Amino acid sequence: MKKFFFLSLIIFLFSFFVMGKGYLKLDELYGSMKALSSQNSSILKLDTLGRSQGGNPIYVFVVGGSENDGKFYPSIFVGANFEGYRVDGTYMVINLLERVLSDYKSGKLKNFLTHHKIYFAPLLNPDVYENYFSGVEKLTNNFPVNDDLDEVVDEDSPEDLNGDGFITMMRVKDEDGKWIVDEKDPRIMKKADAKKGEVGIYKLYTEGIDNDGDGRINEDAKGGVLLSKNFPQKFPYFEKDTGIYPASQPEVREFIDYLLKKRDISFVFLFGSENMLTTNIPFNKGNLGGERVKVPERFARYLGLDPQREYTLNEIVKIIKESGFGRGRDITPEKVAQFFGFSTPTNITPTDKKFYDELKKEYEKIVKEEKREKKFPSGGSPALWCYFQYGVYTVEDDIWSIPENLGKGKKKGVLSPDNLKKMNGEDFLKLEDSKINDELKKIGAPSFVNAKMLKEAVKSGRLTPKKIGEMIKKFKNKKSAEGGFKKLEEKYKLYEKYYGNDFFIPWKTFKHPTLGEVEIGGLKPFVGKVPPFNLVKERVDGEYKFFTGLLGKFKDVEISKVKVEKKADGIFKISCYVKNNCDLPIFTDFASKFSVVNPISVQLLTDNGIKIISGKPLQKITQIEPHNQKKVKWLISGKEGSEITLRLYWDRWGEIVKKVLLKEE
Repeated sequence: MKKFFFLSLIIFLFSFFVMGKGYLKLDELYGSMKALSSQNSSILKLDTLGRSQGGNPIYVFVVGGSENDGKFYPSIFVGANFEGYRVDGTYMVINLLERVLSDYKSGKLKNFLTHHKIYFAPLLNPDVYENYFSGVEKLTNNFPVNDDLDEVVDEDSPEDLNGDGFITMMRVKDEDGKWIVDEKDPRIMKKADAKKGEVGIYKLYTEGIDNDGDGRINEDAKGGVLLSKNFPQKFPYFEKDTGIYPASQPEVREFIDYLLKKRDISFVFLFGSENMLTTNIPFNKGNLGGERVKVPERFARYLGLDPQREYTLNEIVKIIKESGFGRGRDITPEKVAQFFGFSTPTNITPTDKKFYDELKKEYEKIVKEEKREKKFPSGGSPALWCYFQYGVYTVEDDIWSIPENLGKGKKKGVLSPDNLKKMNGEDFLKLEDSKINDELKKIGAPSFVNAKMLKEAVKSGRLTPKKIGEMIKKFKNKKSAEGGFKKLEEKYKLYEKYYGNDFFIPWKTFKHPTLGEVEIGGLKPFVGKVPPFNLVKERVDGEYKFFTGLLGKFKDVEISKVKVEKKADGIFKISCYVKNNCDLPIFTDFASKFSVVNPISVQLLTDNGIKIISGKPLQKITQIEPHNQKKVKWLISGKEGSEITLRLYWDRWGEIVKKVLLKEE
């Protein structure tokens, strides 16, 4: 027994010594996780969410929640790194867990963890994580994909030809090449611009050889699928590497299954490559009730409506209520839209946006740092699935990213999307033509797009300033993607700021077996995608302070009071108060409006000769705002002094049973 204890202690101390020096490799990470579990077995359980495509276990720590005192206590899920290469997210979750355990032992979080559970999943994509340390920038999992459609799978992967431990780029002189060396920074390769008289002299390849002899190099590398884009919500069907269908990957299905089984989870906090804490939240601004739709014929006949005519959703709600078709249910425009198969909004609701805006303010106040790139979760992401389909508040935090505005401190031009968004048509028409044309030229807009054309389009109503802003954004993105060298130079300066000199492999000559003399060099794998270890280490304090502030919002939901009033002999009015003591609503506004989750039910059990005179035996509560309560009531007949039973139930949290004497207090 002593031998086992000392062995565990040695593993524990060694693993966290390594964690303090840099990102852990997969076997080191697994060793530290097991040691952490064994050292804290009284409060911590190591669970397995599932296994990856490559057979690696996906571990989840379950902390706390050992006692139940007749109240509902929401749980929190903290997960990281569906990308696999975001090793900083994995490191952050391990550190948050360590500090939670420390605060539990010191007493700071003892009461919280006595009742609440926190699930910590530090690594949700172990296969790509394992690859991170191999020196090749591979973003997909190990699912076999035939990229070159030649009936052979994964047969042409990159090779480390020069043996420096990294897969970088090869440049080879070729008269058909499209690339040249930047005259200001010889590390940078840029596409030749024929308009400036530039002529390409290089072809670029990923480091490696043509393994399958088809004349192409590294066109069918091993794997795979981007797990962070394989979720069902807004699944990007026609994008590369997102999978052949939603949740096609075992890691994604296992995550979904795990959360659906752990119904007590009310908040999901993810660390990944996108962000909901430093960016503006897109939301539905429109009035859904005012939308005009045609009612499907089979329902139109039943309701006495014309299937060829358009009705507002508010009109349909009124007609349904008057017809009795709703049978006393809570009929809303959102529920009508769902029932009739009209489209469901795919943006956060205005009410939920207010919560996210408050959270953003709290985060920015605590985690003070340089501006990050604005990357709200896109289609197929786990964060969107958790909010829209699992039905809970969800945030994703990328910890760090290269700032979006590389020209820091520069004044925004008249055609900046932000400025245009604030303008009306008259404001735009007042702008000077020369300023508009100068700015269009700077951002690389096509030559036919000019001030005269845009103003005529605004006058005729074909375009609005906001729409022009969206066009401008596309022009800027295209210029950036083509590698405008000024932007690349600024980006390389930022790389030097964050990584020092450890981000670039100098170009060196190499004798390639088929291409002849080439030069190998370029950016190291994951530069710009993963922050330096020391930078992440410095941010643990701020992230933990924000996290514990988040925990403070979760208290409990309870039957706060049951009032018995005697109305006559054997007749009693029962009032049951259900209170939400948390700092956030029980349900997200979206989940409540679109019935993503089942409502809470309050049931009066009719035993001991109890008969209900008025009020449904089972009544439903669809929402309770923070620090508010809802009342449900019944008028019943029964013998004074007998016992009645009230049952509060939610399929996510279980049930609370309260027994009350039928006697006026």
